Amino acid sequence: MMTEKKEKVYGKSDLWREASSTPPFCAGCQEPLGAQLILEVIEDLGIEDKTIFLGGGGCVYSLPPMVKLDAMQCPKGRSVSIGSAIKQYLGDDAVVVIYQDDNDTLATGTESMIQTASRGDPVTVIMANIGSYGSTGWQMVSKANAINVPEIGKPNPDFNIDIVDLMREFEGVAYLARGSAHNPESVDTARTYVKAAIQKQIDNAGFSLVDILMACPDGWGMTPAQSLKWVEEEMVSRFPPGEYKSVDQSQKGE
Repeated sequence: MMTEKKEKVYGKSDLWREASSTPPFCAGCQEPLGAQLILEVIEDLGIEDKTIFLGGGGCVYSLPPMVKLDAMQCPKGRSVSIGSAIKQYLGDDAVVVIYQDDNDTLATGTESMIQTASRGDPVTVIMANIGSYGSTGWQMVSKANAINVPEIGKPNPDFNIDIVDLMREFEGVAYLARGSAHNPESVDTARTYVKAAIQKQIDNAGFSLVDILMACPDGWGMTPAQSLKWVEEEMVSRFPPGEYKSVDQSQKGE
């Protein structure tokens, strides 16, 4: 008698340590969800003993001590450079996964990321994108002669760097995708992108990155439901999710 194969239902990953009595995240924050997807994929691939989890600054700062992996908290904006150095030292014996939010990746870490990607270093970056491209106080770059400073407590009406457009032309990039976390279906899709990105590293294809659009209810001054709607209606419409680049081997060194 044939039994119907049931789809795996995910719960809390076994790779989480016991949480402290004081949660380190704001109500409705989705950045722990990005870490959950990473941990699920690591378990699926059976690479717990090979993985090194690096956390950036900003809102992901507290994550490395919370996971049952070799993990390290890195200086703001420098986790990609540190991950590249670890990968070059350990080689294929390590799977280096770097989790950053957009202020850490783009406000202070752009140079590190560009250099690592241009070399085609086989590390994986997962970026939690809350659309701020800011640091403390929502610092922003200027557009032409106008200074663009969003009002604190409201969603940023503009996004100054599209990481997909920035990274897609680098020959060292083997995998590039954008996901979202505004509903269950989008979360499932984002998980497949994270898995594909880490697999590219395992295959030594080159640099891989997944941008995941996420909500920031506390920072935006919204309820969790309102913030998810804003992600869907504003962020997703302007920055469509999808796989933008996937090659078996990057063109690094050619």
